[in-house]
Amino acid sequence: MLPIRYHIPKAFYLLMLVVFSFNYVFDGQPPDLKKQELAKRYSKRADATEDLQ
Repeated sequence: MLPIRYHIPKAFYLLMLVVFSFNYVFDGQPPDLKKQELAKRYSKRADATEDLQ
């Protein structure tokens, strides 16, 4: 029979699986589609700041 406190290391193990399973790589240039989307967002932001002033 397992001890009553078995859930603590198991929960820690599952938490570490979730935390370390995400691998993000921010290396190199963004794709062209993202560049276009960012350009649209920046132009909308510039228009909004001009309207605000």
